[in-house]
Amino acid sequence: MKSRAFMIFCVLLFFAPVSIYGECVKGDCRDGLGVFVLREGYRYAGQFKDGRFHGYGTLAHNNGGKYVGGWKKGQYNGQGTLILPSGGKYVGGWKDSLPIGKGAWLAPGGKNYPNTEQVPSQRDELMQSAFTNTIEVIISAPF
Repeated sequence: MKSRAFMIFCVLLFFAPVSIYGECVKGDCRDGLGVFVLREGYRYAGQFKDGRFHGYGTLAHNNGGKYVGGWKKGQYNGQGTLILPSGGKYVGGWKDSLPIGKGAWLAPGGKNYPNTEQVPSQRDELMQSAFTNTIEVIISAPF
């Protein structure tokens, strides 16, 4: 009897429409336009391809941080803007979720650093923030 109950539990668990990462709340989050809410407080609205963020979209956190711009296979790619909860902002090119090429960095205090050169192998203050590190983990997760 216990093994039968366990088997039923496993079948129900397998077919339950619940994702450990989040859920699609609007549209087509597989191949199209949709809204996906992650349980860590993130919300993505934009284009999807093969179930990943791909095309143009916005990933926002309820702490005020967000990324708006291009995506490729679930990672920042192309032109985009990263706004940190602290108020810092980076506008420029991205590849594999790292800033690349020249971009503009506006520090939280208001100091502007135009034409900042970013190299993908470097980890500067922008990429050290808790907001960015958390996003990197989430966008590399298999949705």
